[in-house]
Amino acid sequence: MKTRICVVLTTVPGAPARRGRARGAAPSSHARRVADAVLRTRLAACVSQIQRVRSRYWWEGKIEESVETLLVIKTRAALFPALERAIRKAHPHSVPEIIRLPVSAGHGPYLDWILRATKRPGTLPGDAHTDRGRP
Repeated sequence: MKTRICVVLTTVPGAPARRGRARGAAPSSHARRVADAVLRTRLAACVSQIQRVRSRYWWEGKIEESVETLLVIKTRAALFPALERAIRKAHPHSVPEIIRLPVSAGHGPYLDWILRATKRPGTLPGDAHTDRGRP
């Protein structure tokens, strides 16, 4: 069964771990900025943050390594163009990682909640929505 839902992945610079913290990294202000930008506008139903992702990649002719925060964004597939614009506007990188993955199937009530929690394509920001609570 094909759904109207997709997952969008993006990474942002992660904050280094603070001294005295046993595990995990300090919250990334970049992650919060991107997550807030897409949630406040109802372009996403949920943004999960996975901290301390170590990425290795080619950049400007050499292999780089950095600690990043991975954002897993759940949304309507039809909202992807607007979501991509919002991520690019809030993202600190000139070439941000933004990858759309289709959701081919999933738990029906959760997928329905994503549809209720996100705005319908073509509606204005700030429109009232009924999210009826997260399942």
